[in-house]
Amino acid sequence: MSATPVDTSPWYYRYRVYTIASTYFFGFFFGYTIAGFMGNLTPGFATLGYALHLGSRGGLGLALLLTILGAAARLWGSSYLTAAVVYNPDARASTLHVDGPYRFTRNPLYLGNIFIAAGIGLLGPLPVTLLVTLGNLLIVFLLIRTEERFLIGVYGEPYRRYLCSVPTLVPTFMQSLPATRPARENASLEQGLRAELPFLGLTLAMLICYLTGRPNGALFWGTFILGMGLRSVMGRSERNNIDA
Repeated sequence: MSATPVDTSPWYYRYRVYTIASTYFFGFFFGYTIAGFMGNLTPGFATLGYALHLGSRGGLGLALLLTILGAAARLWGSSYLTAAVVYNPDARASTLHVDGPYRFTRNPLYLGNIFIAAGIGLLGPLPVTLLVTLGNLLIVFLLIRTEERFLIGVYGEPYRRYLCSVPTLVPTFMQSLPATRPARENASLEQGLRAELPFLGLTLAMLICYLTGRPNGALFWGTFILGMGLRSVMGRSERNNIDA
């Protein structure tokens, strides 16, 4: 059996893929409802684009850029983990990661989630953008709190020093890591790609929306649902490798 520390986590953590997906569903549903009552269904990317004198296409480009940045942050962070850890329903750690993006933010994957939420949220009217982004922020901080409780219990004082040295979410390049940091870690692009394939597919859908100039939702939401299903299937497959 694996000696990897593991924690039995609350339901919203164990089913976090569905919890996060629900923020999009409810964000778009209630956001469009609110926008309908307000009589303004203009997509957020168009409103932002015209406000910045970039036009509608420029605003859609910003939405795409946010999604790409989010996917890149997740890919970089996942490359220092394993796909099995990323997909595991419970909090799990084989080592304390403080290298790569973890030098600048303790939660690069969740930072990526926020960028992706903002980018996707811009496809709907501004109420959708706000609800999707704020909903993801709420879930992300609940997930972070669960993981921090677990990591403090496993690593104790070394993790507490890490908490004091590196910010929770917003990256900084001004603070230094504790002198007791572990040896330099090696990233695995293969593991990162295996872990982030659904999000990379989502980014591809956003790119197609931008290139075609038709963010009409059908292609995007089909890819989104496919990505969530793919993540669920891959998650079950990767969990089989945890105790190998």
